[in-house]
Amino acid sequence: MEKDFNEEDFLSAFIPAEELGMSGNLEDYRIDADYFFEEMYQMYKDCCHSNDCLDPKQSGESYRKPEELDELEFTAMGRVGYFRWYALTTYYDESVHKMDDIKRKYNQHHKETACDPLMSDPGSSILHAINNDQELVHFLQHNPIVGNVSECHDIPVTQMFELETRLCEFLDQGISAAKVFKPMGDGRISIDSNLVKCKDVILPYVWLDKREMTSFGIIAKNLIRCGASTVLAICGSKIIPTKDGKEIIGKIPNHFRPVSYAPRIGLSFSDLIR
Repeated sequence: MEKDFNEEDFLSAFIPAEELGMSGNLEDYRIDADYFFEEMYQMYKDCCHSNDCLDPKQSGESYRKPEELDELEFTAMGRVGYFRWYALTTYYDESVHKMDDIKRKYNQHHKETACDPLMSDPGSSILHAINNDQELVHFLQHNPIVGNVSECHDIPVTQMFELETRLCEFLDQGISAAKVFKPMGDGRISIDSNLVKCKDVILPYVWLDKREMTSFGIIAKNLIRCGASTVLAICGSKIIPTKDGKEIIGKIPNHFRPVSYAPRIGLSFSDLIR
């Protein structure tokens, strides 16, 4: 049986704005950005500490459109479980991908942003990309430390040291990453729980592929177990796999390998957010 609704019946289903502490005039309503981002941070913190923090159903990725690519913005963002990662560029390896104009645009952006020995400064670009993400800026104003994730690799990667240094200087933490990880000599890594307790741990990666994403998730979960507040990864480039999971055959060509991430011009987090 149908029922006719009048305007009063319709309005009665909603809570008056005044009861929520808001002005009844929508033109007067303003969002408190600091409050909003703080709520987002607390939600992320809760997600990092949830029992299903590595639930694969929560994993996902998003990419900037080709026409919106910018050397001072992150191209890709995603999650391993609930743990977030950000990547400055993306790379499609021609040995496994059937290239088209869109993939070539992403590769050209990667080459110009990170690989040109004369014009590229990927370390600086990453700092600007952080600064251009308001939510990430707010996250990094809590208790961040840069973890020496380079120690978790069998072979030291010079560029990882450089990126760690760049982020440390950016966050006014000197030139050395916190000694969060210590190799035990038997293939195991120990975590200094005193260093990470109640801290937001930043893990730098030069390349993010399937192996590194798996490693990042495992490391992040163990950091949370050791008392970290949150964990996220800042990456140079995300290697994009094919639909059947292939990423690369052989080595990345020289002209697609990033140049040094070492500091070139003094730049600090406090300078950029003014």
